[in-house]
Amino acid sequence: MTRTEPTDGPDDGSEETEPTITLTFMCVRNAGRSQMATAFAEREVAERGLAD
Repeated sequence: MTRTEPTDGPDDGSEETEPTITLTFMCVRNAGRSQMATAFAEREVAERGLAD
């Protein structure tokens, strides 16, 4: 998983926004792994209250 670190805020005077978190799942030789990884990540996001 890749996670961006929070910053002190934008330097351009615009409104502050939450950092974007991007996850990439790359599984080879077993297509089911990607779907399972996505499901596990979505569950963790929901349990931790990180959903939009």
